Amino acid sequence: MQRISIPVKTVAAWAGGVVVGLLWVGAAGNPLPHVGAGVWAAAAALGLFGIVVMTAATQYGVTHMPLHRSAVILLFELVVATVSTQLLTDETMLAREWLGGLLIVAAALVSSRAAARES
Repeated sequence: MQRISIPVKTVAAWAGGVVVGLLWVGAAGNPLPHVGAGVWAAAAALGLFGIVVMTAATQYGVTHMPLHRSAVILLFELVVATVSTQLLTDETMLAREWLGGLLIVAAALVSSRAAARES
């Protein structure tokens, strides 16, 4: 995957997300929400100028680091998202979320020790 350019990786991630999202909405039978043009424009602007830049930056970063590190970093985003959800909403973390987070942190520790031994 090193030969694939960052813009192509970014577009693939976004196209995949859009396709999966549309299929999910269609399979669930939920209609798209009825919101004003301003909301759609703001969502498109956020997507195009904020999240696409973030995705491209992430792709650039993980392209220039070892696979074992980038995999752990990308998985650690799940831990951050879960904790953020709990802090920002009234969500509660179940035992499986705690276990998943602990496994991700354990993978980071194992990976860092393996990388230290290789050096």
